Amino acid sequence: DGLFYELAEQLVATCGLRCIVPDLYGRGHSDAVLGLKNDDGLFAEQLDELCSHVGITKESGGAHVVGMSMGGGVVLSFAARAPDRVRSLVLAAPVGLPVKMPLVAKILRLPVLGKMLLHTVGLREMRRRVFAGSRDDILHPERIPEKLRMVQEHVLWQLDQPDFVSVFHKSLTDFPLSHLRDTIAKVGSHERPVLLLWGVQDALVPFENSEDFKSLMPRAELLRMDDTGHAVVLERAAEVLQKLAAFFTQS
Repeated sequence: DGLFYELAEQLVATCGLRCIVPDLYGRGHSDAVLGLKNDDGLFAEQLDELCSHVGITKESGGAHVVGMSMGGGVVLSFAARAPDRVRSLVLAAPVGLPVKMPLVAKILRLPVLGKMLLHTVGLREMRRRVFAGSRDDILHPERIPEKLRMVQEHVLWQLDQPDFVSVFHKSLTDFPLSHLRDTIAKVGSHERPVLLLWGVQDALVPFENSEDFKSLMPRAELLRMDDTGHAVVLERAAEVLQKLAAFFTQS
């Protein structure tokens, strides 16, 4: 995802790491896979195949794997599926445990009506929120105007892709956004280092979920980020870079 190229480039410069930033199916420049269930298993398989292609194996030492939001759920399932490929794990405000879902989100998950609403009202509302600088993801957009502009351009481009509505709807209906407790516990039983990054004012995946994550992943380190919303990697980029560089060096 182009939103995270800057962080990847900085990690290359700071730590000398090789960074791979894949677009999941149906996102960025990756083709959509509409004939299959777009659940965590599909995306974990995609990452597993990518690792095979680029030579990330147990013998190579595995990779430091980072996932944010739904991407956190993806990399959790990947770590459960292919534990020997994961040297360390970073989860930024990850999905996987129950959250309070607003009524509109419940309606959008309906098989027929939800997709119809996305095609009509949904797309229009998403565009309005992008231009208005919605604070659901970024608590203080005024602090990062350049990053906000980049986010707006990226989201608007994604909204214009022909399969966007189908992909977005399948994410709502297929992905276990609140039902990865067993996977979290399985990954948490492994001895690899785990870092949790979480904004205290997260309006999408509440900070309170970090306590449950810690109980399921007792070895995990939690970095609490005050006065920060959901998109911690964007909103607190300098602190995140510093922490990741130290974490990867020690792992």
